[in-house]
Amino acid sequence: ISLSAPQPLNPQAPQFIGKERRRRRAKMRSRGMGAKQPLGLQVLSLLVLYSAVTSATCPHFGAWLKPVGNVFNNLEGFVTLQVAPDAKSVVVSMQITALPFSSAIPQFQSVEIRGPARSIEVVPDGTAPLLILPQPSIDQAITSTYLTTVRRSAVDMEEFVEYLRQGLTYISVPTDREPGGELRGQLEVGHCLEASLMPSAGAPNMHAYGFVNVMIKQDRTAIAVLAQVPEDKTRALSMSPNNITISNAGNILVTVQPMSYESCVLGTFDGKKADGTTCNFGERHVYPAEINNANAASKVWNVMNPAAAHVISALEGQTAQVFYGTQTSMNMGMPGEVHGVLKTAIACRLLLGVHDNLFTVATSHMSDWLTVWSMNEGNPDVRPTLVPKYFGHPYQILKGETALAITRRYGMSE
Repeated sequence: ISLSAPQPLNPQAPQFIGKERRRRRAKMRSRGMGAKQPLGLQVLSLLVLYSAVTSATCPHFGAWLKPVGNVFNNLEGFVTLQVAPDAKSVVVSMQITALPFSSAIPQFQSVEIRGPARSIEVVPDGTAPLLILPQPSIDQAITSTYLTTVRRSAVDMEEFVEYLRQGLTYISVPTDREPGGELRGQLEVGHCLEASLMPSAGAPNMHAYGFVNVMIKQDRTAIAVLAQVPEDKTRALSMSPNNITISNAGNILVTVQPMSYESCVLGTFDGKKADGTTCNFGERHVYPAEINNANAASKVWNVMNPAAAHVISALEGQTAQVFYGTQTSMNMGMPGEVHGVLKTAIACRLLLGVHDNLFTVATSHMSDWLTVWSMNEGNPDVRPTLVPKYFGHPYQILKGETALAITRRYGMSE
């Protein structure tokens, strides 16, 4: 059985787990124990010890990037970080945007993940970064959003994951005008919401599908929305969406841009100024569509930073609805061809990608496909993308429980 927790352990737990694990491992080695631990128990050990990075269908960690000082304020960004199942590497996706009123875009230096430091702290001068990420580049004539996804490994991955779990890592984006970091954001475990979007009554394709995630910042001041559609034609909408909204009780909370757009004024999406005239070429900023195919290498998030308090409260209420609207649904008088309700994401699940199946999920999580199959409904030969699948049994860690108590409960040798 594979166990994990849908919520992070308390702040003291990571330190206890790390110290206790090392102490017990040394003790067992001195007795000649632990060399032939069964595979199932290894999986259990891994997922319990790294339970704070087992986070449902959202990325494990997110960082909302904002300007550090008050001098330059025309950039923002969003970064997600996913820890590999074996905790030997991480996948980092980075999105940096020049805002519509930007007249000057700086030269970027390599982005860094730094720590250990809390949100109000900086690491001492001369401290090497924990990870070095690519150097962003924005060409306003092409696009004002930089996107990349990379896999990286830290020199000491165990220490790095420990810092992540304790909220002691941050993203720093140095530029030529702010070499110490023009943008910064603390990596944190956000509140993850998810919605599987199903066909509305009377929709032209009763197999149409979509999936949406929402990440809410811990301090409830910002959100990020990821809207996706599958690649296979059997579950496609009748045409590309032209209207994607999240609403509650008839009030629109979030509008996701389904098509690329131009803007030179914050909050406008039609390439026009406040007076209705077209943006000049030198003022024009081009932004990508915020609807993503399932197999896209880098995906575009709709980021609201800051987000209004009433928006976050409505999202947390578990009743907000997502609609993918098309011209077809508009002609039929429907708010969307597919829709769904945002709920808190269920732990120990991941979204199947184009190249995923139960075997690859099992292998990556050091399990077997029969175990994974037993936890999920449906034909094992059918593997539709963007459908959440369990890779382990969720286990809610109760107040006062420790890693040692859990291992004893399930008869683990370590």
